[in-house]
Amino acid sequence: MKEDLTYPEMDRTEQSSKLMKAMMIGALVGGALAILVDTNTRRKVTSTTKEMKETTVEAMKKVKENPAEIKQELQERVRTTSEAISEIMKDAQALYDKVNDTVIKPANHIGEESTELLSSVKEASAELKEIGEKVKEAGEEIAHPQPGAASADEDRMETPGVRS
Repeated sequence: MKEDLTYPEMDRTEQSSKLMKAMMIGALVGGALAILVDTNTRRKVTSTTKEMKETTVEAMKKVKENPAEIKQELQERVRTTSEAISEIMKDAQALYDKVNDTVIKPANHIGEESTELLSSVKEASAELKEIGEKVKEAGEEIAHPQPGAASADEDRMETPGVRS
């Protein structure tokens, strides 16, 4: 990517990089000075460091004195931890199965039924619309009969010799 940069741009990038390095060094030096200047912080850092050293030295002594016991303790901790993790995994699987059976599957079933219901409603709506159109046509024929199209009753009345 530096190949695409012009000479002045490379200088800015290098300057920016140097500036970041200088800021990091300044922050570290400032932090170290703050620790050295503040007596409480210095005492706390010193005591924590000594405690860590003592704990490490004690652990090393125990390992040197009785490595088999330390090994057995570590193996027991690993076994106990493995059993706990296995139990947690079984519980998590059981919870997953329970949620799947009681929530997800019924929700999917409800979704399928809702889709079927919606389809049935759409079909019924289309059929109702067709019926409405037929009723409208029939109403228009009653309200505005077609000229020359006589009803069956009128035909019987006008035909001589036929009794109703």
